[in-house]
This record gives sequence, C-alpha cells and structure tokens, in this order.
Amino acid sequence: MITVYSNRIEILSRGTIAPAQTMEGFYLGESVPVNEKLSKIFAQLRISDKSGRGVPKIIENYTKDAFEFRENSIVVTIPFYSNRKVGNKIGNKVGNNLT
Repeated sequence: MITVYSNRIEILSRGTIAPAQTMEGFYLGESVPVNEKLSKIFAQLRISDKSGRGVPKIIENYTKDAFEFRENSIVVTIPFYSNRKVGNKIGNKVGNNLT
C-alpha cells in the first residue's frame, strides 16, 4: 500500500523479509524472495528484475532509517525535500537547460 502525505511517501509491504534473508543481506540488496515461484513469474512477466538495486538506492539517498520493520510488515518512508543531493542534481540539470 502506498500513501502520499504532504511531506513524505510511505510504502507498506505486508509480510517480513524472507526467512533465509539476513538484515545485512537485505541492506546490501541481496534478492531472497519470500515466494520463489511468484518471484519467477514476476520476472518472466517483466514486473520485477530481481536485481536488488532498490534497497541500496534508498539507503544511498535516505539512509537505513527509511526502513521500519514491524511484526508483520515493512514500511519504507521517503521524505520530500530531506535529501538535497538529489534535489541539487535535478536542479543543476534543469538549470543547465534554461536560457
């Protein structure tokens, strides 16, 4: 479930990390699906690529604090305007194109 607030986006994922997954592996982006069959179907349909890039990218821009692990879910919080590095990159690109 995705909820958009005035200052952040929250992504709620029901369930927890896979039993075979470690927290270190999770943060490194190691792909360990909870449901291997469903994961293969999603890959074949090109809904997911199992590349493991998402979590490290979030950590790079928002730190591990973006993740909250609850008993039966994981919540990812992406704040608006908190990361100037991303904003500066976009601003510089746009600025270079303005006359």
